[in-house]
Amino acid sequence: MKFIYLTFAMVAVCFSQLVSAESSHGAIASFNDLIKLSKEIDKPYNTLLVMDDDDTISMMPCPDNTDPAHCQYLGGPAWFSWQQDQIKKNLYPRVADKFEDLLVTATLLFNLNTMVYSQQEVPKVLKKLTKSGVRLLVETARGNTDISATEQQFSRLQISKNRTFATHLSQNSLLFDNKSSKASPYIPCDISTMNTISYRNGAMYLSGQDKGINLKCLLDEFNQQQSATKLTQIIFIDDTLANVISVHKAFKNSPNYQVKALHFTALEKHKAALRNGKYANQHQQNATDKWNIIKDVLQSELEKPIL
Repeated sequence: MKFIYLTFAMVAVCFSQLVSAESSHGAIASFNDLIKLSKEIDKPYNTLLVMDDDDTISMMPCPDNTDPAHCQYLGGPAWFSWQQDQIKKNLYPRVADKFEDLLVTATLLFNLNTMVYSQQEVPKVLKKLTKSGVRLLVETARGNTDISATEQQFSRLQISKNRTFATHLSQNSLLFDNKSSKASPYIPCDISTMNTISYRNGAMYLSGQDKGINLKCLLDEFNQQQSATKLTQIIFIDDTLANVISVHKAFKNSPNYQVKALHFTALEKHKAALRNGKYANQHQQNATDKWNIIKDVLQSELEKPIL
């Protein structure tokens, strides 16, 4: 009788874990929505907030889309997507003739550009979540060559008067051997591309590879080294819908995680304004003019004799 009862209890526990572990996807338009969502979290110390960087946490400065003179697109995701299409369609203006050269240009611009928060409430929300025990992870499509530029950008974003986003991220992220980094670059779980990725100071650099597959691999590795504080509840936020879907798919059949994959839609109009709308031509021309200035300066400096 005891054996039957014990067996039933074990089955009941396993069933309850399967029911509670699920993956869903939706959309939010404000980081403040994460505060509402966090109230549903019953185990913050088992929760990880995973965020994209470009046009999710941060963006190129653009106080007002209707003021093209003070709105920067050069180097941002909308500009990169536009340039990709310009290359594919063999159209001008474009900064490169090949996608590989566009990547080189984007890396250069990352080193030159200063980012701002996508919304004013971002630092307040992140402080509140981490204070409750939630940990943070940035998962970016940027590659290994962009690490230094990205960390510089993060170090210019303030969480509070005496703390940068870079420090806050590093101190509230996943630890491997007591460090918020692991030996990098390393081969990803999905070896179809064989492009190496990195995890450094709380950020994963994927070089455009699948965010869902690689996030699950990192979490499985992290949880294997944990005894009591395994991460089982995941909130993922990204301005690119394809990434939201890939995370949802990667976790939907996993019994170990409860995942909410969220499409961040706050900057949809901002991104669309580069190609459509009243000021599209001015935004495109301003981005092109800024690039030509940078290119001319670089060419001028490279032509100077070495002293």
